[in-house]
Amino acid sequence: MGKADLLETVRCELGLILQDAKSKNECYDRVIQVLKAYIPHYKTILMYLTDETSFQYYKHEGNVEGMNLEAIPFGEGMLSNVAARGEISCEFEPSGQLIFIPFYHGHHLVGELLIKTTQYVDQEEICFIKYIQKILNQVPIV
Repeated sequence: MGKADLLETVRCELGLILQDAKSKNECYDRVIQVLKAYIPHYKTILMYLTDETSFQYYKHEGNVEGMNLEAIPFGEGMLSNVAARGEISCEFEPSGQLIFIPFYHGHHLVGELLIKTTQYVDQEEICFIKYIQKILNQVPIV
């Protein structure tokens, strides 16, 4: 299966999540599971959700060695930098990229999804990552 076909298959799977899931946590869990199951170069998928003062670790799939699974206060680290920018960001690493995807309910930051890849993403995949953000922005938070 070519990359374009793979990304289209995953888009379809992600689109079904909003229709089928019974809760926001089920939506988040399934997004993480689908991305990890279908895209082999996504070695780690990690989600943080916000509370009043910090980013709280929610869940992950894959290897989290060297990653912070504890609460991260607002104003500290890359999660806060990405939240302040309000857009998808990435850090380059020798083995790939770490992609930060903030997601919102209206203007309220709900959380960030981190994807650690073993290869660099191209323009086609950036469009796909924006689609992931769009899906996460549509998850009902009640």
